[in-house]
Amino acid sequence: MAYKYVSSVHRPTAVKLSTAGAFVSPDSRNLVTVQGSRVAVHSVFSDGLKLLADECVYHTKILAAQLFRPVKRDRDLLFLLFEEEECVVMEWNQVNPGLKQVSRLDLSEPIGVPVDLERHSPMAMSQDQTLMAFHFIQGQIKIVKINVDGTLKHPFTLRLEEFPINDFCFVNEDAFKTKSPTLAILYPQDKLVHLKTYCINVEKKTIVEGAFSQNNVENAARKIAPAPSGIFIFGSQLISHLNPTSVRTIPITDFTTTENADTSQRHEDPVSFEDTSIVAWCAVDDTRFLLSNSSGKLYGLTITRKEKYELKLEALGYTSVPSTLSWTGIDPGTLYVGSGTGDSMLVQMLTSPNEEDQWINIQESYCNLGPIMDFAVVDAPSGSSQIVSCSGSGKDGSLRVIQKGIGFTEIASMDLAGVQGMWSLKGPNSIHERFVVLSFVGITKLLELQSDEVTETEANGFTTDTGSLWCADVQDRWIQITSHGINLVNPETRELAMSLDDFESNVTVGTSSGEWVACSISGALRTFQLKSKELVPKCGKDMGHEVSCLSISSNYCLAGLWDEHIVSILDVASLLEVGTVSTGLSLPRSVLLHDFGESQFLFCGLGDGGVITWSVEQATGGKLSMTDERKVNLGTQPVTLKAIKTTTQQTARGQKITETAVFVCSDKPAAFFSQKKRLQISHVNLGSVAMVSPFNTPSLLEQNENHLVVITTNSFAIGYINGIQKLDVRTYALGKGPTAITRHRPSGTYGVLCEEGKMKPNTVQLISGVNWESLASWKLDPEELALSISTVFFPDDGCEYLAVGTSYTGDEEEEPKSGRILIFKIYESSKLSLVAEKDVCGAVYKITEYNGCLLAAVNGTIQMYKWQEGGGLSLEAQQACHLTAISLNVKGDLILVGDLWRSVSLFCYKAVDSSFEEVAYDQKTRNGTLMDAVIEDDDTFLLADYTSLVTLSQSEDRRLVTSGKINLGNTVNVFRKGTLIHQEASTSHNVPHGHQYADPATTLPIDTSRSWIFGTVNGAFGIATPLSASQFAFLDTIQQAIINESIGTLEYQQWRTAKDRKCVELPFNYIDGEVIEMFVNIPSKQQETIVKKVNATLGEQKRKAGDSSPITITVQHLIDKLDQITRLL
Repeated sequence: MAYKYVSSVHRPTAVKLSTAGAFVSPDSRNLVTVQGSRVAVHSVFSDGLKLLADECVYHTKILAAQLFRPVKRDRDLLFLLFEEEECVVMEWNQVNPGLKQVSRLDLSEPIGVPVDLERHSPMAMSQDQTLMAFHFIQGQIKIVKINVDGTLKHPFTLRLEEFPINDFCFVNEDAFKTKSPTLAILYPQDKLVHLKTYCINVEKKTIVEGAFSQNNVENAARKIAPAPSGIFIFGSQLISHLNPTSVRTIPITDFTTTENADTSQRHEDPVSFEDTSIVAWCAVDDTRFLLSNSSGKLYGLTITRKEKYELKLEALGYTSVPSTLSWTGIDPGTLYVGSGTGDSMLVQMLTSPNEEDQWINIQESYCNLGPIMDFAVVDAPSGSSQIVSCSGSGKDGSLRVIQKGIGFTEIASMDLAGVQGMWSLKGPNSIHERFVVLSFVGITKLLELQSDEVTETEANGFTTDTGSLWCADVQDRWIQITSHGINLVNPETRELAMSLDDFESNVTVGTSSGEWVACSISGALRTFQLKSKELVPKCGKDMGHEVSCLSISSNYCLAGLWDEHIVSILDVASLLEVGTVSTGLSLPRSVLLHDFGESQFLFCGLGDGGVITWSVEQATGGKLSMTDERKVNLGTQPVTLKAIKTTTQQTARGQKITETAVFVCSDKPAAFFSQKKRLQISHVNLGSVAMVSPFNTPSLLEQNENHLVVITTNSFAIGYINGIQKLDVRTYALGKGPTAITRHRPSGTYGVLCEEGKMKPNTVQLISGVNWESLASWKLDPEELALSISTVFFPDDGCEYLAVGTSYTGDEEEEPKSGRILIFKIYESSKLSLVAEKDVCGAVYKITEYNGCLLAAVNGTIQMYKWQEGGGLSLEAQQACHLTAISLNVKGDLILVGDLWRSVSLFCYKAVDSSFEEVAYDQKTRNGTLMDAVIEDDDTFLLADYTSLVTLSQSEDRRLVTSGKINLGNTVNVFRKGTLIHQEASTSHNVPHGHQYADPATTLPIDTSRSWIFGTVNGAFGIATPLSASQFAFLDTIQQAIINESIGTLEYQQWRTAKDRKCVELPFNYIDGEVIEMFVNIPSKQQETIVKKVNATLGEQKRKAGDSSPITITVQHLIDKLDQITRLL
């Protein structure tokens, strides 16, 4: 039996819906965004957003979201409509901040022809926010009345003669002089488009045709929107404003005209080469509206009335192509642009055009990886793995390079070897660093940054003919500690202000912080205090052993000892011991006590490459209590710790705030940070780092507020980390939509297929894997689509080529009749040369290498080609067995073919008679929902079926049977084998130090080498990892215990239930990582309850197996093991 652990690597980022209002409190201004099945609530300020909550509502796709104000409410409620035709009303929970359900309603209709909800708006709300209309079934409108408290009444259904419907909305009853709720519908008929109104009698549950209608509006009209004075119709070239007294239009291509004409006649569309179809709109007030077209051009639309209504349309600038627009209502004017195909944005309106002649300023951008069209998993320079993703579409298309951990952006570097120590110093009377002290064997150098250049300078007060042990700013002085003594230097003159060198022995280690200085001399610890610009000796203490490391933090002096392998914590003023911890068999080499604001931790870097951490709390008698001891094994070289500042996107009152982290200098560098009072660790995507220090100069602050100087094995670099996060995402804009990618290893380049636009040919791009620039481009023929790309190695030729599959499109072709297979060779000069092509009868949906040959899925067939001796492809074998073969995956001799309509079949090639043999098949019909399928091993297969993950296993009778399934609530586009963390580098992470677990069965050495990463339409990355039967049994016990504690906003079981058009299946044989990882953040009482249930269940299972030994898992033990899993994935 096949078991899986499914976890999210990166949550959905494509924003399809947004709405603004006073949701959290009556006087707040909030923005609600929807990404997949997640709802995020933000506070809006003039200079940014603050995230208040980000929750999964445990349902499939959210189709509509709107804030509204019921009569008896002092703040807005949130209405959500789901794909299952269910809806809920949510309020903000004031006690436990988050979403709270107010009302729920089932709107599903089992009979009738369903509406394509992906292409048509499913609901509309009346202007007074007391009525809602839903359109799920052709020829039907379902009406729901909203009660004064925001709850929903039972729906009733009304019949319509018109279908299909392009769009519908409620209109202003006063403008149309009606006495009952009035619904406007836009519908096509006889190749024309018309507008009609209907009046609804809610009490009698009837509908009658309204007095107003308009025939022959623009043929390309697809959207309508209500206005206080009438109704807008948005076409591809025209915007119309209609009411019973006038019909006014304005061309979208004319941005400044205010000329309007009565238009009872049909309009001819003006010629335009730009798609100007309006895709999103929002109201600023009763007379001003913001619109955006499918090119991302933002317009301001104003309607005024003197003697007659007039429309004025102005171009404001360009943004990402939006899925939704929300006016936040914050002065001087901010607009949220939510995008499903590019980065979402917060846009500020300007009172005058900027240098780019735009009336808008992009205030903030929010990274969106969706839609993920394809991706490659490759080795990264840092030693881990990285994803190179084809993200976005159209002009917002880009390559995204994604790594587990924290990214470092380098802005300057130089070769430098042999550095033993490094510290940064501030300039005279400055709050910014300007100098860097470098210590070598027998020498100390001072570097200065001037005019963006780093040069060596002099300071007479420094001892430069010996190495330094410590340098720092101490109030308005520089301090240098060497083996000979302590120097106090005046930064203004750089002359020596004071020297202490009458020690009886050499200084071995030193440190300082604030007004305090400490050093160790032959095992004796001495402290000094800076008073009146002089160092005054304070205390001394014999530590009994040589001191291996020192630091001063939070009025405490911390000393690590060589022989004892302990860390002693002393009061810095008296050197009285307030606490001590042991490092076991490992030597302490760096020690730090750090306060994250909400929690305090003790860190000890070890000589064996590990770090031990303790949670620190005040105890009685001025003592410190160290608990929750943990050890993290990172690399193999000694560790140095440094507290640094990091700038995050989180805002309090809309401003960026500075948070701190503890940087781990190691051959595997990392950073510790605190989240919800829990210590987290993330790798830094750099090579070996020996030392790090803050370095902020005025010339660098424009790029980032928290720069660092980093010393690696052979270099000196200045840069900044890209925020504390679990994933580092770097964007390389293409300005076109990438659809497929493959890596060409010999040249270190990537082959990328791109869509240039409706009027431009598709291209094959060769992208550098170093600077991510385009090295070469090949244009395809007009009306030729690039569908698939892969590298292919032909053994007889000894060269690795790029193979591209295409198809030719025809306006009246239901299925492509022709296509090509193109073979490109990449030369050392990065030249892309076409060396062979093969015409085929159909579309080449997938292409891959198979046992030294080229294998292609062409329409409903699989075809195998050999490379001829003189060049060129020859057909070796083919098999016609599918309707539309959209996926192709090989492993060894096995070939898995995924059909859009008929699920999957397994084949192998028989060389004896040059034919394909069907080994096994899945009898289930997928009805156009299969997205991708891959081979895990010889008898287990993984496929994406609409929004579900499905595991298939091969049975003895040549059938593939479902052996696992779970609903993701997100459409998977592609699978790739791999993981973002190498197994050998991750198995020792977060190993608890000193703990013995009650039951060895609870250990979870998950094998990530067989993991599959998947990318989704909504910009999410996930990972599916095989589990053993014992691992599944243990995790399933935890999963069921958490589920029974009523997690989430709605029913979990319904959320994960896999649904297609013919059946409903409960999830089975899958562990939901989102549930498992939720354990660490739920209230402690619930954690204790869950652990009791887990112990009881596991104990019962052991007793049934004849083992009466007790199960004594604790909450902390369980958190440790679950943390270990999340670090592996």
